[in-house]
Amino acid sequence: MQKTKIEWSDSTFNPWWGCTKVSEACDNCYAERFASRHTRTKVELWGKDAERYQSSDEYWEQPHEWNARAERTGIRERSFCGSMCDVMERRPDLDAARQRLFKLIEDTPNLDDAGTGGNGIGGMTRGIPT
Repeated sequence: MQKTKIEWSDSTFNPWWGCTKVSEACDNCYAERFASRHTRTKVELWGKDAERYQSSDEYWEQPHEWNARAERTGIRERSFCGSMCDVMERRPDLDAARQRLFKLIEDTPNLDDAGTGGNGIGGMTRGIPT
């Protein structure tokens, strides 16, 4: 499990790191501060034209493990998806990763959303392109 210190979540999953500030509510973004201290890259991840740090294929397999455990034990797990990014950020370079995330959400029905705004594995159904 991707351990988290977020008390209302069992795990966190971030398909990528980075975001664009879209409102005054973003002025004190914890994710931007955290990323500047804890990423494996010195590349700027925040801002309209900044790169996004893409998570590895191995990392993308973790939710399948959590889902299998939840199915096996009968205990649903809560995963916070997108704590270090905006899953719905409008950037064409994120379209493939976003589609991969939507497929992952479909494939992990035993995980519940512990995130905000429905950005969680197993819980984000509104806004998914058909």
